[in-house]
Amino acid sequence: MTHSRTAVAAHVLAATATAAFLIGARTSPSPELATASPTQAGPQLNVAGNIGGAGVAVATFGNHAVLGLSSRFVVFDISDPSDPILVGKSSTLPRSISKIVVSEDLAYVAYHGFDGSATQPIAGGIVVFDLSIPAQPVILGSLATLARAKDMVLVGNFLIVADGQAGVRVVDVSEPSSPSIVGEWASQSTWGVAASGDTAYAMGSSGISVIDITNASEPRLVTTLQDPSTRLNSILAQGAYLYTSGGIGTVEQEKGGASVYDITLPMLPQLLGHVDNLVSPGERLATHGDLLIMATTSAGVQLVDVSDPAMPTKVGQVSNLMATDVAVAGDGSLLVSEGWMYSRNGLTVLSLQIPAAPQVLSQIDVPVISDMAVAGATAYLADYDAGLLIYDFSVPSGPIFLGSIGGLGQFTTAVSVQGTYVFVCSQSVPNSTTTLRVIDVANPMKPTVVGETTVPTRVAQAVADGSHVYLAATNNGLVVVDVSQPTAPSVVGVLASMRPTRVAISGDVVYAIGTSGADRGLFAIDVEDPSAPAIISHLAGGPSGLQDVAVNGTTIVLAAQGFSGSGVTSTMNGALYTVDGSNPASLQLTGNVSLPNPAGDVAVSEGHAFVGADDLLMVDLSNPSLPIVIGSMYTPGPSYQVAPSGTTVLVREAGVLLAVVDGWGPALDRLNAIRRASIRTFIPSALKTR
Repeated sequence: MTHSRTAVAAHVLAATATAAFLIGARTSPSPELATASPTQAGPQLNVAGNIGGAGVAVATFGNHAVLGLSSRFVVFDISDPSDPILVGKSSTLPRSISKIVVSEDLAYVAYHGFDGSATQPIAGGIVVFDLSIPAQPVILGSLATLARAKDMVLVGNFLIVADGQAGVRVVDVSEPSSPSIVGEWASQSTWGVAASGDTAYAMGSSGISVIDITNASEPRLVTTLQDPSTRLNSILAQGAYLYTSGGIGTVEQEKGGASVYDITLPMLPQLLGHVDNLVSPGERLATHGDLLIMATTSAGVQLVDVSDPAMPTKVGQVSNLMATDVAVAGDGSLLVSEGWMYSRNGLTVLSLQIPAAPQVLSQIDVPVISDMAVAGATAYLADYDAGLLIYDFSVPSGPIFLGSIGGLGQFTTAVSVQGTYVFVCSQSVPNSTTTLRVIDVANPMKPTVVGETTVPTRVAQAVADGSHVYLAATNNGLVVVDVSQPTAPSVVGVLASMRPTRVAISGDVVYAIGTSGADRGLFAIDVEDPSAPAIISHLAGGPSGLQDVAVNGTTIVLAAQGFSGSGVTSTMNGALYTVDGSNPASLQLTGNVSLPNPAGDVAVSEGHAFVGADDLLMVDLSNPSLPIVIGSMYTPGPSYQVAPSGTTVLVREAGVLLAVVDGWGPALDRLNAIRRASIRTFIPSALKTR
C-alpha cells in the first residue's frame, strides 16, 4: 500500500484522537542536561517545549523506529510499515542529535558540539535512554564532556566515538547511569567511525586509521589506509566487509564513490572494489543482504549491489528524498530520516523487495517552521511547505494544537497577526510572486481565508499594524497593503527607492534596514500617508552587517553580525546597537554591546531585547546608551527568530520552534528569580502523512 502526501488541513481530523497523548505526562531533564550559565548574573533561560524539527538520525529496535528530530527523538511503532504509529518521545537534548545507536532496550544518543565563541566552545555529549517502555523513554545517564560527537558505534560495553578534532574517544557504558571516557586516540580529526571486534576504523583528515582497541584505555594505531575517494563522508563495518563512501573529483563537480574492503583480518583491511559513478557521496550507510544503502540529502537514497565485492554496482535510487540517515527494520523495510531546513523533514519507509525500483510504503512529515507571529499565548506558525499552524502556549511545556490551514501556495514564508486576522505570505516558484492571504482566526480551530492579493516580488517579512500590512519586498521595496476590508486587501503604496530586508513600525514611521549598496543601513520611512511612503532619514554611516530591527519606545534596536580578524584567523561575531528615534528625521546612534556570536534576530519586551545570536541572549535596555547582556542560553540549534510573550520566549531554529521559559517577567526579580519549567518534547498533532 503506497501513501501519497496529504495536506496538513486534512490531518487535523486526527487531532482530537491524539491530543491526550500529545500533551501527556511531562518529563524532567537529568541534572547533566542543564543549560549553560548566562553571560552575566541574570536569568537562566530554560527550554520548555518544542514543535517541528529536522530528521537527523534513525535507528530501529524490534518493531519500533527511533527518529531523531533536531534536539530530541520520537518513537514509532512500525509493525505495519505502511502505517507507522507515533508512540513516544524523548526530552530535549542540549544540541542537535548526530547519531542514535540502539541495543536491546537502550538508546545511546549523541548530540554534537561545535566551536561556539572563542571563550565558550560548546561541548557534545551522549545521553543514554531506557526504551523498555517505548512510549516513555527515560534518561538513565549522560556524558557532556565530548567535543564534536559526530558519529559512534557500540562494541560490547564501549561506545567508540568519532569526536571531531579530539579524534577517537572510547566511552565505557557498562553502567548506563554513568558513562565515562576511558580511552582516546587524538592523532587525527575524526568524523566517522566503524568497528569490527577489537578493531576500530576512524575516518578523518588522514584517511582511514585502523586502531586496535583491545585495550580500551589505550587505543593504538595499527595502520592507515588511503581510500580511492577524494573526500570521505561515511564508513560502516558489517560482517566481513568495511564500506566507505566519499566524493570523487572537485567540490564543484563532485560525484559519489563507494569502496568495499575485506576485513576478514580486521587489522589488515584489503581493498576489493570501488564504484565512482554515483550521483552523490553517502552521508550515512546501511546494508541489507547484498545491498549497500547510502543516504544523501542531495540525491536521496542510492542502492549499490555488493554481491560481488570486487565490482560494486549502482542498482537503484529514490531521488526525491532529503535523506540524512538510513536503518533497516527487522522485516527488511528501510527507514529513512529526512531533514532539510526548508524542505521535507520526517520519516519515509521504503520496501527494498525490488532494489531497482524501491517502493514508498509510508511517509510522515514534521512541520518546518519558517516564520512565526505571537499574540498573547497563541502562536501562528508558518509551515514552509504546508500552510499555517496555530498553537496555544499558555502552558509552555505543553503547547496545544488548535488548528491549521493548508493549500496556501508552494512556500509559506512570512506571517503576521492583528486582532482576529492573520496575514500569511506564500511564494510561488519559479515566477517569484507572493500572495498575501488574510485569514480569519476568530475561531482558531477553523481558520478561514477571507481575502488575498498578489505582489510581483519575494517577501522577506510581513508586519501588520492597524489597517495596513507592511511587506519587506527584497526586490521591489517597501509595499503597503490596505487590509481595512479583510475580504479585499489591496496594495496602496510602494517605496521602490530602497530594498528592505526587515522592518519595524512605530506610529507613522516604518524603520527598515537594508544590507547592500545604497540600501545599507537604517532608514526611517514616513507612512502617515500609506499611498506615498517617503524616506525621512537614513543612518548610512552606522553599523554594517545589519540583520534585524525592533523598536522599544523611542529606541530603535539593531542586530548585526560581522567579522573580526582576517584571513583564516577571522571569526564571526555580533553586536546589538541602540539608536535614538525620538526624532525620526535625525537618527542618532547611542550605544552598543558586543555579542559572542552573529546576531540574526531581535525582539523587545518590557525594556529588554531578546537576541537570536546562534543561541538566545537577553539584553537590558533600561539605559539605551549602555545595553547589557544579562542572560543567555545555549539553544539546541542556531536561533533564527525570537518572540517574547509574557514570561515565555518563543525561539525559531532551523525549522524548529522552542518555547523558552525565563524569569524576566515584571512581577519577578529580573536578576534572581528563576521559574523553571519541566522539559519535554512535543510532536504536534499536525504531523501529517504525505
